[in-house]
Amino acid sequence: MKLFRFISYFKKPWVIASLIVLIIIIGLIARGSQSNATEEIFEVKSTTVSEEVSVTGKVKPAQAVDLSFEKAGKVTTVLKDIGDEVRVGTVLVRISASDILADLAQAEAQVRYQKAKLAELEVGVTFDIDTTKMSLISTLQSAYTTADDAIRNKVDSFFINPESGFPRLRFAVQGSSLNSSTIETGRLEVGRRLQSMQSMLNSVQPNSDIEELSTRIKRDLGEIKLFLDNTALAVNMVTTDNAPHVTAAEITDWKADLSSARSTLNTAITNVLTADEKFRSAKSGGVQTVGANAQKIEAQRAQVAQAQAQVAKINAELAKTSIRSPIAGIVTAQDAKVGEIVYANTKVVSVISNARYAIEANIPEADLAKVKIGQKAKVTLDAYGSDVEFQAVLTALDPAETVIDGVPTYKASFQFIKADDRIRSGMTANIDIQGQSHQNVLAIPQRAITSRDGEKYVLIQKDKETTEEVKVKTGIRGNNGLTEIVSGLKAGDMVVVRQK
Repeated sequence: MKLFRFISYFKKPWVIASLIVLIIIIGLIARGSQSNATEEIFEVKSTTVSEEVSVTGKVKPAQAVDLSFEKAGKVTTVLKDIGDEVRVGTVLVRISASDILADLAQAEAQVRYQKAKLAELEVGVTFDIDTTKMSLISTLQSAYTTADDAIRNKVDSFFINPESGFPRLRFAVQGSSLNSSTIETGRLEVGRRLQSMQSMLNSVQPNSDIEELSTRIKRDLGEIKLFLDNTALAVNMVTTDNAPHVTAAEITDWKADLSSARSTLNTAITNVLTADEKFRSAKSGGVQTVGANAQKIEAQRAQVAQAQAQVAKINAELAKTSIRSPIAGIVTAQDAKVGEIVYANTKVVSVISNARYAIEANIPEADLAKVKIGQKAKVTLDAYGSDVEFQAVLTALDPAETVIDGVPTYKASFQFIKADDRIRSGMTANIDIQGQSHQNVLAIPQRAITSRDGEKYVLIQKDKETTEEVKVKTGIRGNNGLTEIVSGLKAGDMVVVRQK
């Protein structure tokens, strides 16, 4: 009954009219509120529009390398640990080379045998001065290479910072006539002699005094031989008892390396003495008789060359048992452990350079046209907040795309302009790339512009009741949301900006 009375009440004419008026008023209010919420008026005026591309990247060393062995083997020596500084060529890790060293000794013995046969054939043969001179120079160069290999590839494995001004042994030498200081000073001296030998050989000219050159290099080789002999005595005194931080495997490798180094150097000195004597004899006319014919001598020389090639091949294999740093820097990862087996092409150690840090980031395809190599960038690092800015420059931009989450991007590299101790590898970097900047140009909010059929339009307010759509030509888009207007508007125009 009550429901019937309630429905009948709304059937009265004056109630229906009142409801209609109320609905109209509510609609007008809602429309006005909606209008105020979705549109605003912007006055066109001159300003500065600057392009800026913002991306996020990671700080990385300017150069970093991951190093591995070319062949599998058992780790015998770990020479550098995380945080250690290294130079170019510093040995970082070694694997067992006993089999290769045995092959090398056999190959070197074969070289000596073939050279002895050649010497027998050459006895009594008259030697041309120019030929013997070139042979002497070649032998001196070979001797330098042998001495350099003996020191830097073999002896340096048991030194810390061998190429610095203060080389230090990895073990203490205790003896009445031999001590650590003697060996360390000797390493410094042989380093100078190697540099001197290299300098003399690099500057050899056709009119150079070869006899004087030979005399000086023989003297240097003699000093290096004495250093190797003293070092061998020192290593022979090392045990795991008096050097607990050194493994027995390392000591065994050191002894094998020194034995090989002394053997090859002795052979090189013998070759130098022989070549020097031939040159002096040819110069003085001391050899008069003729021995074996030229064909036999040439054939035996080929045998010598073949034996020497085998030695070079084995030395190349020996080099693969050591990982050397290709850059100067700091060790950041060291996964090798003495006694374990490592496999070929598996990362063992990593090194970052001492050079300035760089930033790697990805530029979206939409922003690619706004950036170019050489542009400056402002950088902030999450570690220090947005108030601390660093300056960088865009140095490289990959031509090929990298797709990330379905979006084509282009890898970019940024170099810090100034070195700063606060910068660390792996930090997150926020990069603002500063692009073009146009001053005193007309600009409006980007959201005021609509596109249709390849053209761009804006809506301007003529008066309180009238608006007009006009076509415009745009320029660069600024980082503050404003877009440059090249034509279609003038200062003072009132643009309708739609809120989104």
